[in-house]
Amino acid sequence: MSKYAAKVMKNQRNLKPLRGKIVNVSSIAGLEPMPGIGIYSCSKAALIALTKILAKELAPVITANAICPGYHITPIYNNDPNLIRNFWNAINMKPLLRRVGTAEDVAGIISFLVSNDSNYMTGQIISVCGGVVLH
Repeated sequence: MSKYAAKVMKNQRNLKPLRGKIVNVSSIAGLEPMPGIGIYSCSKAALIALTKILAKELAPVITANAICPGYHITPIYNNDPNLIRNFWNAINMKPLLRRVGTAEDVAGIISFLVSNDSNYMTGQIISVCGGVVLH
């Protein structure tokens, strides 16, 4: 998808100084492999690598960054509030901020990455995980 979006972005000559921004959504599992979800971790690590490649290939007119959410409230957790706590205990990784993330936590970072405030950022991988992984 990024390949085709980048083609369109490159033709947006009216945008200055950049012509586009790509924000990929990976996972902290791509930064820190977790037991029981090895294939998922591999796919998310690949998305991180793709983001860095895109940053190099699309510069200087398009930026590419990624976010790595941690444990966030999603519909699957609404059915079983204890599910996320059980998962934390199983992998022994709990957020330092001691709460589950929200959609707003992720939306704020994405809003920043698509704004002009991030025009000098590309190839960055940003964890939005409450301190589950530190890097």
